[in-house]
Amino acid sequence: MGSCLALVGLTLSSTADAWLLTEHTDLTERAARVLPNRLWKTLDAAWKLTRGDAVRSDARAWRRGRLCRSFNRPEMTRPVDDDWCISFSSLPALAADHACSPSELTRTIASAPWLESLVAEGVRARAAMAAARDDDAIYDARRLHDVKLQFIDPNYAGRAANGTAHFQETRRFDTLERHLRDVLSAGSEQHALALYLSYHLAALRLADEAVLCATGTSLGTALRPPPQGCEPDALSWRAFTHEGFALHFLEDAFSSGHVVGSWGDDAERKGTHDYYCREGLDVTTWEAASYVAHGDAYLTDEDGRHVAKAAAASLRQLALVLGPLTPEAHRWEREGPEARQIVDAARRIAAPDELDVCLTSTVTAGLDRLAAAPFVTSLVATWPRPPRRSPALPRFDTEFGFFVGGSVAFGMGAIVPLDAGVAEWEGQAQVGLGLGFSGDGLFEGRAYGRFGVEGLLGALHNVSRADSAFGLGLRVQLPFAVLPGDIVLLGPLAALGWGWPAEQIAKGGAIPIFRPVSLSESARFQLALGREVALLWFLPHGVEPSPRPRRFQVRVPALEVAFADRYHGAIGQEWQFVAGLQYDHLGDVEGSALGVYGAFGLQARTFP
Repeated sequence: MGSCLALVGLTLSSTADAWLLTEHTDLTERAARVLPNRLWKTLDAAWKLTRGDAVRSDARAWRRGRLCRSFNRPEMTRPVDDDWCISFSSLPALAADHACSPSELTRTIASAPWLESLVAEGVRARAAMAAARDDDAIYDARRLHDVKLQFIDPNYAGRAANGTAHFQETRRFDTLERHLRDVLSAGSEQHALALYLSYHLAALRLADEAVLCATGTSLGTALRPPPQGCEPDALSWRAFTHEGFALHFLEDAFSSGHVVGSWGDDAERKGTHDYYCREGLDVTTWEAASYVAHGDAYLTDEDGRHVAKAAAASLRQLALVLGPLTPEAHRWEREGPEARQIVDAARRIAAPDELDVCLTSTVTAGLDRLAAAPFVTSLVATWPRPPRRSPALPRFDTEFGFFVGGSVAFGMGAIVPLDAGVAEWEGQAQVGLGLGFSGDGLFEGRAYGRFGVEGLLGALHNVSRADSAFGLGLRVQLPFAVLPGDIVLLGPLAALGWGWPAEQIAKGGAIPIFRPVSLSESARFQLALGREVALLWFLPHGVEPSPRPRRFQVRVPALEVAFADRYHGAIGQEWQFVAGLQYDHLGDVEGSALGVYGAFGLQARTFP
């Protein structure tokens, strides 16, 4: 049973809610494309310096081997081959979700054995999401993507523990400056805006250090000699990794499910996030631009346009500071005053250069001093203005965690005694109470993932013989990869890192005909054979005394049509028509019988 739970836990676990790997890459690549050509060339020149193209040494070999020659090559848009590489566009995608700090991001790119597989999964997921035509298909593609990422990067789910850091903080004030002073005050709960500024300021300081090291002159007003033994390419690389983290949180702040904030229990946080990502949210930026924002896995062109504008403004500031590193440094003289103001402001805040997003829980001290700084307000003005905590936007629950369930069903069946007797018709009613576990959104029309045990009270009326019986029993629901019950055998292998079983369960099974088919937004059909079994022991009845039940029945559903209400409140429910096979042991005298049955009923669940 332990191995069974291990695989179920891996399959049903919920990971960090964020833009998909390829969505982050696309957003960053689009931001780089909308930069003025001169700024793009500056960043590209600094990127080439970072690669160590001009200085050949063993210490820089990993950068030349892993980093693309171009600043923003869209590497997740084509199949992975021997020429695969990482450009800046992928840094925000890897940051926070696949590395907790810039130094860990460096180690990941330099030596992680799974990095190529991660890029390949990004390519596969892009194609899968492009082929998804409805919410169910998008959900299934997203869930399979998360399962694959977990087995590629074993720490992927673990980094989600500080999930609220990827969300905006709700507002109490209507002006940007007052809002910034409020949410950036030291000791406040960590959030996306504070993390963006912390990493962006560090990137600007490191970029200035790279310029100082290379040219002997800082853009800041304070005169300082270059540090002894410094390396401009190493410093510029650190600046790029910090900006990668900054853009990750900037991009997350535009996801509609992240704009609304994150509080409450797991079911409420996930339900609210998923609802607004899917359905969209009318937002207004601080500079009064209105649009309908969507979120993770539902990225639209309008989302991309607004995110690209904000990310490009951030990259512009980085380019201003890195400008003196380029061969055309003399052309940057007219931007010198603005760059100096940015560097001086960045240096006034003692934010750590190696902030670990998986460990930080409170806002860095001093950020609120930048609430009125033009280089900050001009950036954040393009962001969606978060809603108020009170009165809050409607909040929604999703089916997540342990539940208490109930069911009622009425059906008819026919059985044929194995001694070739006459077929008999029977009617049956069942009431059940049970316990189980659901992953994020698992019950929203997706019965193939159920994991639960339900106690049954059955009432049988045998029409042909005009007698009846009551029984007690169990119904057990388990997913499987290939064959019913294989979760027990495959669980240990999944726990050891073999991801194939969990991937198949996430898809609804390795055999396509057993996967659910959407009939409409709320209805689905599925061959359910092997996913569920019900066993009823009928109590003694009539005038015959007996110390034990005189009959038992085994039912195995074969197909199911379900109509599910999307779960947003306290109870999830699903109307079902089920048809299947049954085996009856009719007692020592009457023998056994095989038959078929059909039933119509209601299943409901609540999450205490």
